[in-house]
Amino acid sequence: MLDLKPNDQTIALVHPSDSAYYVASGSGVIADLNSGERMPLVEGSMVHIDKGDHYRFEAAATAGLKLIGGPCPADPQLYAHLTTAGEVV
Repeated sequence: MLDLKPNDQTIALVHPSDSAYYVASGSGVIADLNSGERMPLVEGSMVHIDKGDHYRFEAAATAGLKLIGGPCPADPQLYAHLTTAGEVV
């Protein structure tokens, strides 16, 4: 789950597979960092991101933004810091 406080934003994101997110609560925007387009998100919204697209989530000033989802299959880079004897867990 991504849990952004009011005015928070994620880092720039890009994954090697498609991603899907559901807005569990709050509001904000998803910014397409390639085109500059910004699309509003409200509770109950779903968003699909194609693999390779660069994007960022931004919470509204008046509300946080809680999202459930991510890349599918999972992006191995998200778990690269979880290693045991040189292998990804």
